Amino acid sequence: MSERALIDATLIRATAAGCRLFRNNCGQLQDIRGKWVRYGVCNPGGSDLIGWAPGGRFLAVEVKAGRTRTTEAQENFIRAVNANGGIAEIIRELKDFDRVIDRIICTM
Repeated sequence: MSERALIDATLIRATAAGCRLFRNNCGQLQDIRGKWVRYGVCNPGGSDLIGWAPGGRFLAVEVKAGRTRTTEAQENFIRAVNANGGIAEIIRELKDFDRVIDRIICTM
């Protein structure tokens, strides 16, 4: 499954589970003066999907397809979210997100 397809399927599954996730596009572009401008929440490192789980707990999901790897900045973001009471995970297939849902249910 492509990363785009996995993101779409995860968004549908998250909504069905009572979560609210938003696509967080991170990157940079050069403005007309030549200055680089970063965009996206917590760039660099912000997860692909961010929002909240039922009850308002912060939720971040980094989606990876194929053999792509997380960057150090992404791993740091995930660690920071988990260390501060949120839920952050890396998923490579939809069943990984099902484990995230189980984690949410177990901690409610």
